[in-house]
Amino acid sequence: MVRKTQPKRDARDKVERDEKTNLSRTRMVRPLRSSAKNGKDNGGLIVKLPGVCGGRAIIAGSRMPVWGLEVARRAGRSDRSILEMYPSVTKPQLLAAWKWVKSHKAEIGHDIAENEKA
Repeated sequence: MVRKTQPKRDARDKVERDEKTNLSRTRMVRPLRSSAKNGKDNGGLIVKLPGVCGGRAIIAGSRMPVWGLEVARRAGRSDRSILEMYPSVTKPQLLAAWKWVKSHKAEIGHDIAENEKA
């Protein structure tokens, strides 16, 4: 009998249940670069995943879109207030979101405009 070995996993891998078969599967979740132009790494705190929040930038491990945090900031909320509103968001994640917004102004503006239409 040949025994199949499981693929090696790291902290960024996500185990999910397949809805049809109810079997576990591992989906590789890899962080994106904060900007392909400047090559600065966001430390994996901001990701884009197909099928999650329309593929828009989100806080890793959540469904919190970066544009949603920017809307709160534009409404006059302080970082402290935003962190209290969203207790699952950490300060390093929030700071990474602000860096993302700064380097992706047009993208974030488009995401906010699209949400206001809906």
